Amino acid sequence: MQKVGNSLWSTVKSLFGIFSILSGSYILIQIPSLFKAEVDFKSKAISASGTVTEVKTKESFVTSGLNSYSITNFYATVRFQLHQGEHIEFTARNVCEDRLFTSAELIASDCIGENVPVLYNPADPEKARVSSAVNPTGIIIWAFILSFYLLIGGIGIILPDISERKS
Repeated sequence: MQKVGNSLWSTVKSLFGIFSILSGSYILIQIPSLFKAEVDFKSKAISASGTVTEVKTKESFVTSGLNSYSITNFYATVRFQLHQGEHIEFTARNVCEDRLFTSAELIASDCIGENVPVLYNPADPEKARVSSAVNPTGIIIWAFILSFYLLIGGIGIILPDISERKS
């Protein structure tokens, strides 16, 4: 029975390693197109000023070891005016999270009415986004770190199993 358990565990580890390697490789391959999409958007984007008209919250529960805790995500509806005069609304995350209040209700109510910088492509204004300090290079760096972590982790899981099977 012990040998079957070890064999099953070894298979699960190998599958996880392969999954990590494939995921890391996929992210690494996608980095150039991600960068291009970000640069293209920024080059065509026009800035505008938007106003937060509504904030909805969604709670997620996270379990880490023996601890469980909840994370409140804020989804702000932002309304802005195109340079041609038409009004557009879109939903954005990470608009209200920087508040120092302790309750989600206070954060949401404080955020409503706030002016936020908006970037939009005039050819597709519905895909507007709140302008942030994150630039395409920062996104690429994080994607590279994630892919590197997955690749090295996956290789670290698989290599000992391969050498065990050979001996």
